[in-house]
Parts: sequence; C-alpha cells; structure tokens
Amino acid sequence: MLKIENLNAGYKDIQVLFDVSLNVGEEEICVLVGPNGSGKSTLLKTVMGLTQIYSGEIRFNGEPITGLPPHKITKLGIAYLPQIDNVFSN
Repeated sequence: MLKIENLNAGYKDIQVLFDVSLNVGEEEICVLVGPNGSGKSTLLKTVMGLTQIYSGEIRFNGEPITGLPPHKITKLGIAYLPQIDNVFSN
C-alpha cells in the first residue's frame, strides 16, 4: 500500500531524512517512534508532499506519488493531522 525506498528529504538546504525505507501493507498498522528531532514528522510531511525530496521514491497502491502536490496526494486518500494542542477542543 505505502512503500518508501531510499528516501532523502528535508527543508531547502537542510537534509533531515537519510536513506529511509518503509513498507506498510494493506490492513497493517505502522508506528513511528523516536525522540524529538528524529524525523518522524518530517517523514509524514514528506509523504504528503510538504518537504523537498532530494532522492528516493514514494509509492501508494503501486503508483509513484513522489513529487506530487499535497492536494493530489490527499485525493488519493492519504491525510496528515499534526499533533498540536488546539486540534481538538477536549
């Protein structure tokens, strides 16, 4: 379903992700665990098309989505909800 291969990405001139590979199959649950600053949010933002990809590939349902704009990625059924204090009122 979601396949990431040898992904290198970041923000302009600052590389944050180095050679990341991940494969999440249909009906699987994947958890990203790590300390602050380890690249968890950057990986999710990269899947959503919100960062700069230097190299590597992202595929969703077998189709390449590397470099697609966020609105097209969302139409494919991928979403990103960042954790901030004011997302839900309760």
